[in-house]
Amino acid sequence: MRCCGRRFDDEAPIQPPGYADAETISGAADRIEADFGKLDVLVNPGFTATDLNAHRGQQTVAEGAAEIDAAAAERDRAKAEEEMRSAGVDTLDEIRTRLELAQARIAVARRPA
Repeated sequence: MRCCGRRFDDEAPIQPPGYADAETISGAADRIEADFGKLDVLVNPGFTATDLNAHRGQQTVAEGAAEIDAAAAERDRAKAEEEMRSAGVDTLDEIRTRLELAQARIAVARRPA
């Protein structure tokens, strides 16, 4: 593979520009959070098959995205459930709709392939 005028072999110890593993991303997020405050970042730690790794990953891009969306939906569900405890009549329907959407996203992301 060629990128930016350099050749990257499949077994090369370095990765092409633009590719970073979850540990690298997590470390960068920690440094950014230290400088700018709390971040809300979800990272899939799986090894996703892409053109950059000759499709050697253990999951497809769709499977990796589903895990990230499921985690975000779990967070959204928990937030909606918490808001339901103190919701007034004027906000109850909107919160219930967000809760149902989060539950549907979780169900879709967790269904067997």
